[in-house]
Amino acid sequence: MNTKGIALALVLTIWGCGTLAAQDKPLGLKRPDTLKVAIKDSTDHLGIVGLPYFSYSPETELKVGIAGIISFHLDDRDVPNRRSSTLSAGASASQLGQNMIATNFDLYFNRLRSRVSGRVGYENMPVRYYGIGAETPQENEIWFYPLYLKIFASYFHRVVQTDEGQGFTVGGRLEYWNTVVDQELTMTPSFGAPTGWEGGLNVGLGLTMTYDTRDNAYFPTKNFYVEARSMTYPKVLKADFGYTRSYVDLRGFTSVPIGSELLVIGGQMLYDITIGDAPFYDLPTYGGDLLMRGILRSRFVDQASWCGQVEARA
Repeated sequence: MNTKGIALALVLTIWGCGTLAAQDKPLGLKRPDTLKVAIKDSTDHLGIVGLPYFSYSPETELKVGIAGIISFHLDDRDVPNRRSSTLSAGASASQLGQNMIATNFDLYFNRLRSRVSGRVGYENMPVRYYGIGAETPQENEIWFYPLYLKIFASYFHRVVQTDEGQGFTVGGRLEYWNTVVDQELTMTPSFGAPTGWEGGLNVGLGLTMTYDTRDNAYFPTKNFYVEARSMTYPKVLKADFGYTRSYVDLRGFTSVPIGSELLVIGGQMLYDITIGDAPFYDLPTYGGDLLMRGILRSRFVDQASWCGQVEARA
C-alpha cells in the first residue's frame, strides 16, 4: 500500500530542495528556494543569508531548523556564465526525534573548469523499515535508529564547454559513512534482519560524470542535466561491506510563457542499482519530497530501482 505524502513546507525560502539533509542527493527535480535564488544575483561581494525554517512531512512530522549560506566568486568577472561558490551550514530537529547538523561546500574555480563539492554531517535519523522488495506489507513496519557520521567529497573537471551550464565534466568521489545503531531502541525484525541492521563502516571510491546545459543551476527553465555515478565500497579499505552502487539520472526542462509568467515543465528518469553485500540503508529507494512525492521515503528498498516523473512549476 502506497502511503500518501504531505508536502507542506514553509521554509521562508519557497519549496524545499535546499534542506541541508538533501543537498547531496541527486535524486529528484530540485526546486529553488530564496537562499539559492539569491546567489544568481551575487557579485564579487561576499553574500551571507541565514534563515529559520519549519516543514512537515510523514517521515519527520514537524521539523524546525536554521540554515545559512555564504556565497562568493573564485573566478574573475570576465569568465562567461561564472557561478557562485557557496558554503552552507544548518541544523534541524524533528517531532520524531530526527536531528541533524551539517555543512556543505560547492566551489567553482579555474575559470569554471574545476569544481569541488562535499558535505560533512552528523545525523540521528530514525526511519521506518518494511523489508526489501517491491511488495513488502505495511504491517512489517519497524523502526531503525541509526546515528550517521557522513563525509562526502567530489572533484569535477570540465572537458567540454557548452554555451550554457557547466558542460561535460568527469571526476571522482570519496565517501565515508560510520553508522552506529542504538541497540536499546532498535528491535530485530520478526521477518529477518537485513545486512547493516547493526550498523557498520562504509568507505567508497568512485567515478562520476555530468552533462549540464541548464540555463540556471538553481532554477532551470530549459535544456538538460545528466549525471552518472559508480561507487565501489571495497572491504580492502577496512569497510564492513563490499558492494558497488551505480546510477544514471536524466533530467530535461522546457518552459511555456503564460501571460507575464513562465510555466516550467521538468522531466526526470533515474536508474539505480547495487551489486554485492550492501547495507539496506544504502539500497536504491524513492519517495519523499524530491522523488515520487506521495510515497513515504524509503517505503520500498531493493537491489535495483527505476522511476520517472514529470513536474510543472510557475
